[in-house]
Formats: sequence, C-alpha cells, structure tokens
Amino acid sequence: MTTEHATHKHAGAEPATPKEETPTPTPAASFSGAAQFSHGDPIMIPYTPAGAAVAGGQVVVVGTIPMICHRDIAQNALGALAIGGGIYLCKNINNAGNGTKVYWDATNFGVTTTAAGNTTFGCVVEQGAGGANSQCGVFHNPNNGTNP
Repeated sequence: MTTEHATHKHAGAEPATPKEETPTPTPAASFSGAAQFSHGDPIMIPYTPAGAAVAGGQVVVVGTIPMICHRDIAQNALGALAIGGGIYLCKNINNAGNGTKVYWDATNFGVTTTAAGNTTFGCVVEQGAGGANSQCGVFHNPNNGTNP
C-alpha cells in the first residue's frame, strides 16, 4: 500500500492561500504630512472632525497638542486620535539625533528641533541623525517631549 494519494496534486486544485505579510514601513518622502505608526501603545481619545475628513497618519494639532489619526475619519464622524504613546515614523526635517526633543512642524509636515512656532511632539528614539529630511522613529509624548 502506498501513500501516493496524500501527496498527489490534482489538476485544477486550488493553490494555497498566501499568508498576509506585515507591511513594510514607507519612507518618509512618500508620506508627506504623516506620522506613520510603527509600534508601541498609544493612548487614543475620541475625535470628530468638523471642518474636513482626516486621513490615517495625519497629524492634527488640537489646541497645542499634536495628535495622530490612525485610521481615516470622515467629516462629522466619530473616530479617534492618539494623544501620546507609541513610536511613529516621521520626516526628520533638520537631522535631530536620538534622544533629542522634537516639535511638530505643521508647515513642513515633520519633526524639527525648532521650538518657535511649533508644538512639542516627542523624542527621537530610532534612526536619528540620518540626514535632513530623513525618516526617524519618534516616541510621541507631547506632554514633555522626552520622558515616557
């Protein structure tokens, strides 16, 4: 007796379904105006955009706090924004090094070491000092910028 039937491929058989792959982080240059969630435990709060829809990855400055949208939110629909926590991939406008407190620059859509006219975003923790306008990982901590 053989076990040939167990390994025999039938004509027209369905191919195995490929496993879903984890998305590769997008380079900063291709997601202008975004803070792409990388990992960690962000704290989410309810948010309803009144003026316009908000795209996933968009930074929304509420008062003086830069908050991050994880999923698209339609205008006047209830969604959520991250108010702190988590590591986000951001454009590093002026080459901040790891351990540096950074601010959200809503004009140039990235993090900067320039405090004037910007809001505290957090602290560079990954890939810092990679060059101007490079991508870096930032711990989102708008309360004081450095300590988790």
